[in-house]
Amino acid sequence: PPLPSDYLPPTPGWRALHDRRLSQIALLPASDPSSKYNAYMSAVHSAFVAPNFTEYGWALSRAPDELVDALSARLLSQLELHDDDPSSVPMEGYDHDVSGEYPLQYPLLIPNSHLNSRALEELLPLHEAWAHVPLIGNNAYGLRVYRNRSNLQMHVDESSTHVVSSILHVGHDARPDSEPWP
Repeated sequence: PPLPSDYLPPTPGWRALHDRRLSQIALLPASDPSSKYNAYMSAVHSAFVAPNFTEYGWALSRAPDELVDALSARLLSQLELHDDDPSSVPMEGYDHDVSGEYPLQYPLLIPNSHLNSRALEELLPLHEAWAHVPLIGNNAYGLRVYRNRSNLQMHVDESSTHVVSSILHVGHDARPDSEPWP
């Protein structure tokens, strides 16, 4: 097994996250050995080769308010538009899941190409400041809507394109009985 000093960075949080990820990959079905191999290779690359900038692999910061407001308005308008028929909003499907822990309940994905480009452009300086290196924007997926029982699965990002990435929270259910967002 790897030594604590083998992890990059060698922090307890990063080690715990990847020990969990490697345990999850071990649970993947043996019926698809190439996916399991690819998941191991990506996890090993993330844990021991690719630089990380924080103990846990993430940090919190503020995005430009105008961008968040524009994305929030798009989110609300699309949810209202599809209020009578939520099934008319496309669901995101992805094949990077490495956990096998939960039944897959995919989030909704609201199309949003203009604002995706804007987000990519406006968040680039924040990403560069965090990483301390110049970056080239690659892609922004759009507005995901996580409903009851949907979740962001433990997954492996493509290391050739997702060196630095972010999740931008633009809205949540504000009803008093809903769980608070951290």
